[in-house]
Amino acid sequence: MANTSERVKAVKENFIEERQRGMSFAEIAKKYHISRRHLYNILQEIADANGVKDRSSLLDVPHKQHQRSDFQTAETIDVKEIQNSFDYILEETQTIIEKINTIIGGKHE
Repeated sequence: MANTSERVKAVKENFIEERQRGMSFAEIAKKYHISRRHLYNILQEIADANGVKDRSSLLDVPHKQHQRSDFQTAETIDVKEIQNSFDYILEETQTIIEKINTIIGGKHE
């Protein structure tokens, strides 16, 4: 693993790009194997290295790029078809209940 100064140098060089990609401070610190506290402590150095006047602007949370969804559009619901299916299920259920009643009733006779 690189020593601390090499890791800090890499952070200074890549911080702006990482933030623009939507990475959080925690994600950047983890990627470069430094603590978040250390990252916050070197913000002014990062600002200076990247020509940023105010280190507080580095605290702004960039919006992550939206991922395009591959979901297919929902099909239109056919209420009539659902009602017909439900009616069929009710009829079949009633038929089963009648058969059960016949069997149970036949045993008592």
